Amino acid sequence: MDPRLRELENVTNNLEESDKSQNLHLATIDAINTAQANQIGDLEVADGVLQADIGDLENADTVFEQRVVNMESTLNVTIGFHAKTTPSEIPLGTIIYSEVLSNAGNRYSSTSGLFTADRPGLYHFTMYWSFWNGLVPVYLVKNGVNQCHSAAGVVSPTCSVVLELVPGDEVYVMTRLDQPSDLVVCPQCNGFSGFLITQYV
Repeated sequence: MDPRLRELENVTNNLEESDKSQNLHLATIDAINTAQANQIGDLEVADGVLQADIGDLENADTVFEQRVVNMESTLNVTIGFHAKTTPSEIPLGTIIYSEVLSNAGNRYSSTSGLFTADRPGLYHFTMYWSFWNGLVPVYLVKNGVNQCHSAAGVVSPTCSVVLELVPGDEVYVMTRLDQPSDLVVCPQCNGFSGFLITQYV
């Protein structure tokens, strides 16, 4: 073979090998670029998920903070009352203390004589009575059940109790007379009071 032809053939073969090598190199670069693009896509997806999680956490934190504010507001409510009455005769059943001296939380009713709980907790109640001309049994009652009683007369006995209440529980004072009495109430010596000691969460 002509040496010049052989040299030309060798050059051609070298060019073909070089082209194959370049094509392989380009294919490798393309594969790397594709892999990097996929990684970037995965990172963008992961970042989107992370941002969504952060948003959920921020929303949950806002809700939690609002619940804490609401709970603090609820726990800071003051419940307490003090009322007196000066009836011309001793009532049958529930005694209505119509002269309200204080009523924080507005849980005592001067029309029904009932204290109605609106939150669970531990409460303290006191009632005291005195009559100028006789004895009358007086009871402090929770939901129809006697909690303490006294036979009120010239001396003004005091009856105090600590009760656990839930919303809707009613506390009141009543007499057990069979018929109206002509006993006279000491106007400065009777009263019904109560207050929330601690609220249950």
